[in-house]
Amino acid sequence: MAQRMRAVQYTSVQGGLEKNLRYTEEALCPPHDEQMQRGDHIMVEVISASINQLDWKMAETPVIGKALTYSFASSATIPGMDYCGRIKSTGSTIDSFSIGELVYGRLTRPTSSGTLAQYVNIDPGTCIPLPEGVNPDHAATIGVAGETAYRSIAPNVHTGDRVFINGGSSGTGTYGIQIAKLLGCHVTVSCSTSTIELCKELGADDVFDYTKTDMVGELIELGKTDPFDLVVDDVGQPEDLYKESHLYLKPEGKFISIGSKNDIASLAARTLPTFLGGGRRKSEQVHVLLGTHRDDLVQLGRWMAEGKIKAVIDSTYPLADAAEAYAKLKGGHTHGKIYDVDLAARGQAIQRPSKTFQCQHNTVEQHRRDKMAFPRFRSFQAVSQCLPYTPSVVRRAIHTFREVQPLRTFRKELQASQRTVGFVPTMGALHEGHISLMRQAAAENTDVFVSIYVNPTQFGVNEDLDSYPKTWQEDMDKLQALNKELQVKEGSGSITAIFAPITKTMYPTLPPTSEINGAGSFVTITPLGSLLEGASRPVFFRGVATVCMKLFNIVMPERVYFGQKDVQQTVVIKRMVKDFHLDTEVKIGPTEREADGLAMSSRNVYLGARRREVSVVLSRALKAAEKKYLQGKRLRADILWPANEVSTSKMMEQDDLPPSKRARVEVDYISLADPDTMEEIEVVDASKGAILSGAIKMLPLEEPQEGEDCGLGGGAVPVRLIDNIILQPIK
Repeated sequence: MAQRMRAVQYTSVQGGLEKNLRYTEEALCPPHDEQMQRGDHIMVEVISASINQLDWKMAETPVIGKALTYSFASSATIPGMDYCGRIKSTGSTIDSFSIGELVYGRLTRPTSSGTLAQYVNIDPGTCIPLPEGVNPDHAATIGVAGETAYRSIAPNVHTGDRVFINGGSSGTGTYGIQIAKLLGCHVTVSCSTSTIELCKELGADDVFDYTKTDMVGELIELGKTDPFDLVVDDVGQPEDLYKESHLYLKPEGKFISIGSKNDIASLAARTLPTFLGGGRRKSEQVHVLLGTHRDDLVQLGRWMAEGKIKAVIDSTYPLADAAEAYAKLKGGHTHGKIYDVDLAARGQAIQRPSKTFQCQHNTVEQHRRDKMAFPRFRSFQAVSQCLPYTPSVVRRAIHTFREVQPLRTFRKELQASQRTVGFVPTMGALHEGHISLMRQAAAENTDVFVSIYVNPTQFGVNEDLDSYPKTWQEDMDKLQALNKELQVKEGSGSITAIFAPITKTMYPTLPPTSEINGAGSFVTITPLGSLLEGASRPVFFRGVATVCMKLFNIVMPERVYFGQKDVQQTVVIKRMVKDFHLDTEVKIGPTEREADGLAMSSRNVYLGARRREVSVVLSRALKAAEKKYLQGKRLRADILWPANEVSTSKMMEQDDLPPSKRARVEVDYISLADPDTMEEIEVVDASKGAILSGAIKMLPLEEPQEGEDCGLGGGAVPVRLIDNIILQPIK
């Protein structure tokens, strides 16, 4: 029986490739056995695959696309040329690779069995061992774009040459800028307004905003005093860019065409003599279908490992959303590369340290000597670890960090680029309250970091640490969806890093303890941390302050974001930041509520329908007390008695119901406190306001009914809920 795999396929390109792509988990695996018996192929389990303009352009070209993919029959075709993955098996004649080894590269041409699949057969000549320090997601972007940029620039420049790249923010352009700078060239690029800073970050010396200037006119003006040695056209527009190139290119200069149209008029302009309508400068077409240069791919991987070039990734998509990825690519507004993820069991790959990006200006002569002397990479066996990869700098992608040092390296790179970080600490089980804080952070910073870590030191000995909801994949889906939303907002930042450490990372010397007198290094804020929530949960704020101090020291954010729902926590954090002179600003977002007023909380998933209906008693009790304050009451008794009445009434109502119908509730406290100290007050100073807060416990269901929605844990887990209302100052 034929083996099956996950892939995206198409059988037609009518209306566009992206409208015909279909995700399937029943695609036929590549003809593994036949080719392995010949001994000349390697089967790779794909981890990441990036997509290229070439994928859809060739597929949509009549006859040519069919010929190149060998897909004249109606059988399904899998697109994609670039990949990074893990060797699954090798042919009998191949002894230079190991099973499990991480490799990257590209197919020599589009085929009917491309890289947007779980498995792909690879020619050993285009299969490169992944060097240490390179993230597989980044290596997957090297293939077509990296090799095209390298081939366009490296053989055609000398140290000090002036290079113009038309389309600096494209996949080829972003690599081209870095390669040209690395070889000691002065680089000028064209790009849109939104990508000017990106091109400058990559090393561009001068940038034309093609949306606001006459680009060819500007080039001609430059050519009068500082003509270019090389022009690399990644776009193919404007149409007179090549025809007028003699006015800004040196007589011996070259015009390299990558993105030009392949129609008769464009070909004539580049190939005919001047008197027949052609241009006056030497034009060359660089096309990756003319073969893969293994040494070029090796050199690019080496540079990436050394931190001399970096991947620029516009966005990431799961394999099932490949059609959406191609639609975005065809729209022409991507920055760098798009890659598809979720292609293999990503957690099984080796984890390697990141390298800091440093754009070092070598001479061309040094580069050529280095390249000639550079040995082939040794083979090595991949080590299995159930951890995501640790990435370095990319743009508009979400990276997961498990260790401190790679995250700090990434953070320093952002600082060097004058980027700001807004940090949202969470324990996972994300809801709209968390998402709203991330939106706020993205509006005020270029980059948003999110931590997902269930901190054991803030849970008491008998509290719900083990049962705290863990929803990693759902959280990742929500973050990816939010990033898609943020990326279409002009001027908005985006989520670029998730810090999801293990407990050994956060508490490196001693196992964390929930004992009040336990050993360890802790931050305590007294007496603030022992009031209200602290009285009910004695180690809670010690744990919160300790883990936040650690996170702030690791992330070093310009701003940190907390929700008002955990109001005492916000007061504790503000006090800690002030008392310890931490260089960050604490920002508080409003409490997000369900339609009936219940404050959103990660613990709400435990409630189920019956307890959920009763749980709104807390918000209604607090609203009743707030009403008295707004009516002019200032005495504690006058403000709190309506809240006590609402809660007592609900408790009595539930006690009177049979066990099969009721959801019993206990009130922990209803508080009226000073907004700075959280100490109880007898009279509200209207010029200062106060904090009205409360906590209840929804007790376990006594008699769950068959088929009843009892929530996570089957109704057996007690659920502690908190809420508050800020009584605003009245002048």
